[in-house]
Amino acid sequence: MRPKKLRQEDLTEADLGLLCKLHAQPELRARIEHILTIADAHEGPLQTADQVEEDLLQAIRQLGHETLTHWARQAEARVGEELRAEDPTVRSRKKKR
Repeated sequence: MRPKKLRQEDLTEADLGLLCKLHAQPELRARIEHILTIADAHEGPLQTADQVEEDLLQAIRQLGHETLTHWARQAEARVGEELRAEDPTVRSRKKKR
């Protein structure tokens, strides 16, 4: 059974907020779209439950990895900003390779 067409007036504030967040993070949006495609059983070749489970587990691991990477970058930037706000003489250094 296919979902009915969604109209803009059917969207709630929460729906719009989620869409804005997904729009701001295209990598995460792509991962979530991929998970929804896996869950959409009426498209693509017919798979066993084990195959679908394996695909979902891999997609969720990738989503988790990308989410943590995104979080870590934001946290690092925030810490740097807070340190510079406390002490303007603080400089950031890159790791030597």
